Amino acid sequence: MRVAITGVAGVIGSTLHKSLTESGIEVIGIDLENPQSQFSSHQLDTKAISIFCDLSKPLSELEKNNPFNGCTHVVHLAGLGSPTATFEQLLPHNMVSVYNVCELSKKTKTVKRVIFASTNHTQTGMTMGNSIEVLDPSLLPNGFASININTPLTPDSLYAVTKIYGEALGNYYSKIEKAFDFVALRIGWITYDDPSALKGTSASQYLRSMWLSRRDCIGFFKAALSVSVPENFLVAYAVSNNGQRIYDLKETINTLGYTPQD
Repeated sequence: MRVAITGVAGVIGSTLHKSLTESGIEVIGIDLENPQSQFSSHQLDTKAISIFCDLSKPLSELEKNNPFNGCTHVVHLAGLGSPTATFEQLLPHNMVSVYNVCELSKKTKTVKRVIFASTNHTQTGMTMGNSIEVLDPSLLPNGFASININTPLTPDSLYAVTKIYGEALGNYYSKIEKAFDFVALRIGWITYDDPSALKGTSASQYLRSMWLSRRDCIGFFKAALSVSVPENFLVAYAVSNNGQRIYDLKETINTLGYTPQD
């Protein structure tokens, strides 16, 4: 297994890079030459970068030196992670880049699977309070842990819309093009080590619902790299087993074969 990780300097990328490398897996870390942290609490790990590449550049330019050549798996984490970003900000980083990743992966003839960093925000529009990342439990259809993968999508932001686009693009490349398996993980909130870190703020309950520990993050991604995907396409959650979570994890546990530990 030879795994390329885009956005490797970020919090998930650096965490996964370290774990996979320690497991003896060859990892190719890909990021911008001067990446910018989107979270003030996270220090970028630029030492994990082995290839500098802007995946939003024209595909014809990227094809000249395909960063995924020789890889068997691609973990696509790179992108703009702000729910308040404008469409103009999101277009190159969250839409053009994911198309390029799919095309570049297809052209290698060696990439067998792409794991895509989707988001919990794809279904939180129905539970949103007076602003993004404010949870109103009274809006939950059947109480906590009642929303599942098959619940209709209700994006809470344009950011979430771009992630739905990424999932749809992966569905096309895996099922129609039959280029590779595609696993989309709707990721929770990993920037805090403590789920009570925002206690006393309007986002406190949202964090307690969406919190993802580093240990569970690694577990979900390792499962996504190795689990059998019979229909070539899979969507799952990557959220810890929080008591106040809104997502039902039963299907995710069954399909990925990983049970969150925290």
